Amino acid sequence: MKIHVLVAILALGIARADLTLTQQMETTAGGKPALIHTKIKDGKIRTDVGQEMTAIIDSRTGDTTSLLHVQKAVVKLSGADIKAAAQASLGKEENGTPEPPKPTGRKETISGFECEEYVTTFNGQKIEVWLAKNVPDLEEIYSQLSALKASGGPESQWFSDPELKGIPVRTIAEVPGAGKATITLVSINRDPLPASDFEIPSGYQELKMPSIPGR
Repeated sequence: MKIHVLVAILALGIARADLTLTQQMETTAGGKPALIHTKIKDGKIRTDVGQEMTAIIDSRTGDTTSLLHVQKAVVKLSGADIKAAAQASLGKEENGTPEPPKPTGRKETISGFECEEYVTTFNGQKIEVWLAKNVPDLEEIYSQLSALKASGGPESQWFSDPELKGIPVRTIAEVPGAGKATITLVSINRDPLPASDFEIPSGYQELKMPSIPGR
């Protein structure tokens, strides 16, 4: 079954359909819109940015496997190392904690869905998100999307507060070096996904990353 919506952004333990999101990102810095495909299955998240790179994340541990398709290379990072690197780049951990999203009271119909606007900040950057709360099969879709909490990014907070239960329909944020970025989801597909989508392709060689200072 497909539910076509504009969206930006699993409660685990019970059987449910897999989930595929197709997103489009546009920036004020110019260039062609970029397609981002995100697949969720059995606690694993696969994100393809264009045709050059794929990231596979284990939502339980945060461990990430990056596939560099041109080089046929693999880079593996543990969830603990990723967290340490993020904290080191911020200087102190609390700088990376998003502010609680606040409603602005603004409402707008986007792609046929009634949405409410919320704003938050992440690393000092303002983020606007329009949430749709009247979506078919919202409970199941929201449950699947909650796997994105493993990313640790600003989107993670939308799947931690029950009062924010909804589907992000439009996300607008300032991105360093890219200007203002707008991310929309073109479609959500709940057809089954093959397990091979979350495995390392044959012929790929692992690249060892330098150790993270302090670990």
